[in-house]
Amino acid sequence: APKIVKGHYQGSHGKFSGAGFKTVTVAIPGCRAQRFRICVGNRPEDIQRWIAERKKRFPRQVSEKNEAKDEAGEVISAVTKTETR
Repeated sequence: APKIVKGHYQGSHGKFSGAGFKTVTVAIPGCRAQRFRICVGNRPEDIQRWIAERKKRFPRQVSEKNEAKDEAGEVISAVTKTETR
């Protein structure tokens, strides 16, 4: 029974319970504390908001290895560029 009660408490009342966004602080001895904003719960609208925030804060960068620009500024693939040499 103690395992069941502990599982219920963590799932319903614990640190990662609920829905939406929560700020979690991770403190490791010898390092400075870091704060993270996490998405708790599994509602689709919360997950979409979290994905949109991540994309805004960490945009995807185009790899220079995979793509290059020609003189006109158009993107061409690396395979095409190596074939024309």
